[in-house]
Amino acid sequence: MPSVLTRTINRATNRATNRATNRATNAAPDTANAPGGASDSVYRDRKRYAWLLSVLIPAGAASGPLWAYLTGHLAALWLPLIVTYVVFPVLDTLLGQDQSNPPEHVVADLDADHYYRYVTYALIPILWLGFIFSVWFYSSHPLPWYAQLAGVLSAGMLGGYGINVAHELGHKLGHKLGHKLGHKLNDRQPGIERWLAKLVLAMTGYGHFYIEHNRGHHRDVSTPADPASSRMGESI
Repeated sequence: MPSVLTRTINRATNRATNRATNRATNAAPDTANAPGGASDSVYRDRKRYAWLLSVLIPAGAASGPLWAYLTGHLAALWLPLIVTYVVFPVLDTLLGQDQSNPPEHVVADLDADHYYRYVTYALIPILWLGFIFSVWFYSSHPLPWYAQLAGVLSAGMLGGYGINVAHELGHKLGHKLGHKLGHKLNDRQPGIERWLAKLVLAMTGYGHFYIEHNRGHHRDVSTPADPASSRMGESI
C-alpha cells in the first residue's frame, strides 16, 4: 500500500511540475537568437509621454499665486495644497500600485534616450520661475494671515520638489551636453545634471546637500559617521 501511494504522489507531482514548466516556457520571451540573452521583441514605453505630467505637477505647486493674481480671489492660493494633499492621495488610492517595470535588458537604452533627461531638465526653469513669481507676489501684496500661511506651505512644497529633483540629478555622472552628439565620456566626469542639481538647490539655500549627500551619506550610510542614518532602535 505505501508503494502504491508513493507512485501516485510521484505521478501527480510530475504532472504538476510539467504543467508549471510548460507555462513558464510559453510565458518567457524568445531569447535564443538574441545577443546577450535579450528579447527580440522591441520594448515600447507606453507611458513615454505621460512622464510629461512630472513637469506639470511642480508647475501646479507654483500656480496658486498666479491664479490669485489673475482672478483676485485669495482662496486660489490654497488650490495647489488641496490638489497635492487631498486629490493626489485619493487618486493614488483609487489607481493602486503600478507594478510595471521595463525589463533589465532595455534599461541601458532608456538611460541613453535623451527624451527622459530633457523632461527632467525642463523642471529647473519651471521651479525657478514659480519660485521667483511667488516671492514677488507675496512680497508686493498686502495679504491676510491665511493667505500668507498658504504661501509658506506652497513655498515649502515647491522647495521640496526642487530638492527631490536635485537629489536625482546629483547622482548622475558622465552626461554632458556633448553626449547628445555621440561623444563617449568618462563616467567619472561630472555632467550637466550635477550642475543643474546645484542650481536648483540654490533656490532653497541647500547647496551643501549636493556635497554631503553624495560624498557623506552615500559613503557613511548606516554607520555612526552618518547623521542621516538612524541609530538602532531610534525612531524618526
